[in-house]
Amino acid sequence: AGFACPEVGVIPVGTGNDFVRNFGKKKDFMDILSQVEGRAIPCDVIELNGRYVVNMANIGFDCEVAAKASVWKQKPLISGPAAYIMGILSEFAKPMGNRMSFRWADGTTMSGRYLLCTLANGSFCGGGFCSSPEAALNDGLMDVGIVKMIPRRKFVGILPKYKTGTYLDTKLGKEKVLYGKHEKLELAVAEPIHICIDGEISKFTYLKAEMVQAPFRFIVPKGLEGMK
Repeated sequence: AGFACPEVGVIPVGTGNDFVRNFGKKKDFMDILSQVEGRAIPCDVIELNGRYVVNMANIGFDCEVAAKASVWKQKPLISGPAAYIMGILSEFAKPMGNRMSFRWADGTTMSGRYLLCTLANGSFCGGGFCSSPEAALNDGLMDVGIVKMIPRRKFVGILPKYKTGTYLDTKLGKEKVLYGKHEKLELAVAEPIHICIDGEISKFTYLKAEMVQAPFRFIVPKGLEGMK
């Protein structure tokens, strides 16, 4: 507290380590000397009901998968990405989708039943799924991805491209995904549903999201190019 734009580094010993994927691989951050000799770049955050999102907030199917993945991670021989896949398969057995109402910064509104919604500062979630391929950590905008209802059979078919971040270029992606960049938005649901904020799961009925530009700098190890 009391310091403007502090520098932050990370040793990625967690399971998903999705934030560091915006710069390189996990192993690139395990060399402490490379971090000491690295450079710090400004990064935005998303303010969400008084909390701060560094990487991504997931709502709907994505979040429910994360909740299931946290259970699968406790099982032997199941890594972060494998646990996420198992979480997806577990969710297929349940009714999918939630009714959501959005209000954009210009006052326009949108309501409907949607499979999932992501509010992203970074590109990756779920242990390496590139769900927000156009995200940039210091452009002053959050990447909002809203997926309309998709039949399970078709959703399974698009998963490989969802992982690689190429799903927006597919016919199904163009038909079923609303993707854009925003400075702020409001989101409401009728009944409490889960939200996953940088891996931490809670519930909400109303969200107010707004970008905060460059409140900190992130240390990128020497030898990496930095922003993707």
